[in-house]
Amino acid sequence: ELRPNQKDQDTLPSYALLDESVVRLVEKGSTPKTSSDKFLLSMLMRSEFKRWQSPPILKVREHSFGQGRRMPIAHRAWY
Repeated sequence: ELRPNQKDQDTLPSYALLDESVVRLVEKGSTPKTSSDKFLLSMLMRSEFKRWQSPPILKVREHSFGQGRRMPIAHRAWY
């Protein structure tokens, strides 16, 4: 959630760059190449526990969030 007068662009890159990074990192499984990629990946990993609290979902893509996107708890080699 955002605080009053806070914008996404205060901490995140533009949505166009963000979309490209998410596709590259999550769907294609690439390693982070830029500092913004590393920041985005760390944000995704920190919020992973939230996805475990949600009910099961239907997968409509090869890589999706939720129960279909399981990340190892102890393995941190690629991020």
